Amino acid sequence: MLEKEKFNKLYSEVAEGLNHTLKQLQGLRVEHEESKQHVISMMDKLESIQKTFSDEIAMLEDNAEWDKFTIAFFGETNAGKSTIIESLRIMFDEEARKTTIAQNQNQLGQFEMAVAEQSVQLKGALADAFGALAQELLALQRDVTLFKRFMDAEKSKREAVEVTNQALRKDVIASKQSMEAERSKREAVEADNLALRKQGKQLKAVCIATSILAVAALAVVVWLAGGA
Repeated sequence: MLEKEKFNKLYSEVAEGLNHTLKQLQGLRVEHEESKQHVISMMDKLESIQKTFSDEIAMLEDNAEWDKFTIAFFGETNAGKSTIIESLRIMFDEEARKTTIAQNQNQLGQFEMAVAEQSVQLKGALADAFGALAQELLALQRDVTLFKRFMDAEKSKREAVEVTNQALRKDVIASKQSMEAERSKREAVEADNLALRKQGKQLKAVCIATSILAVAALAVVVWLAGGA
């Protein structure tokens, strides 16, 4: 009969709660007409619920089998059926629920241990991965340093080659200028030689003309002498 006593206590608590709420509403003093109508409507609904609850309790007291009490809940989706059932399980401290909670806590403990172990393994794996990455970065840094040295040496070689090329260009320019000066000298000498040749020809022509005049003068002299 222990179950019946529990249910009677539960019914009494619910009934007392309804009566207390109804008395609080009845004790309200509301001056605003719209609010007053709203309170009256709430009281009507609450009285209807109280009457229905009292009728249902009377029917259950006459017809319920207390040794094995079964309650069925039905209604639309998201109407609150599961919430009511879970509340009743908590209220009556159901053994199956306690067993499920204990099992869940045990499973949770095992899960936490597994997570902790996996966390340690993950930390170790991450440490190894970051260590390998650090070694690769150090190796890459050394390669970059060597490459920079190589590039600097190559730059120095190119600068030296450029200096040599500039010196060669200067030498070529100087040689070209020297050759041009030599050619100018040759051209000047050639011009002088040409002028001398012209002067020689002119002198030769003058000599020839002078010789002809001399011969002619001698002929005139001879002729004059013969005539005398």
